[in-house]
Amino acid sequence: MKFVFNRDRTIASVFGHVIHFPKGEPVHVPPEMYAEVLGVGGTPDEELDLDAPAAAPDAKQEPVDPFAREKALFAAFEAMIARAKRDDFTSGNLPHPKALAKELGWRVSNQERDLAWVKFNAAK
Repeated sequence: MKFVFNRDRTIASVFGHVIHFPKGEPVHVPPEMYAEVLGVGGTPDEELDLDAPAAAPDAKQEPVDPFAREKALFAAFEAMIARAKRDDFTSGNLPHPKALAKELGWRVSNQERDLAWVKFNAAK
């Protein structure tokens, strides 16, 4: 979700995030910082629904925590390697974005995939 301030503002979170808010421009804020940004006067760009309906029990939800994301990516890499399907990997021997999204249940940027792939191979 994006938040807006009526003046330039920089917020350093207890979660380790530092976000600069230029005056009047909406800036993306991770969910764990919503309360902090609201507490110092940030205005949500869209209406904040605190009573959002729960996801279906079998639906995979995209993790926000970087360590949980990495763990999910590593598990997906393991499953793809074990399955050993030709279409799961690109010609550069990287996990194919569509196969990875199908395995995870959510999309991953190529940059995030590449960084996680290097870490995964280094850990072996």
